[in-house]
Amino acid sequence: MFVGYLQVMLLSNDTRVADPRTYHVRRVPMRRHAGQVDRFIPWSKYSVDLGHNFVIAHPGCNSSKADHLAAADHLAAWAGRNDEYRQQLAEGFNQRGVLHHLPTSVRIACRVYPQTCNAGGLTWARSDEMVSLPDDWQRPLAQLLGP
Repeated sequence: MFVGYLQVMLLSNDTRVADPRTYHVRRVPMRRHAGQVDRFIPWSKYSVDLGHNFVIAHPGCNSSKADHLAAADHLAAWAGRNDEYRQQLAEGFNQRGVLHHLPTSVRIACRVYPQTCNAGGLTWARSDEMVSLPDDWQRPLAQLLGP
């Protein structure tokens, strides 16, 4: 039921956060009914559901991403979405009783991404493509946290 509410909120015509360019799929337009709720930071890496961690993903992308961290370009899109729609997301989460705290969500990303980077791990880019993190992967998170 919670996921259903979240999906309605993120896909609603009443909010601009449904822009599919801000989620995993950028080249393939996603029909409103085709998206699935995904945890940006996988449950296996952090098992607390905070609203800012949820994204709408194409079903195939959601399946192939599985429990991998998303690549740097997806991280930048996630950070950009959370920054640009900060107020709308907070209002929507509050109206629906969804637990959220953006600084905590960002700190979680700041914890799990370095673990993957330092271990030489790969991140999910698309389909079955896994890539290393570039040297500047943390820039979007630093911008989101501010000075």
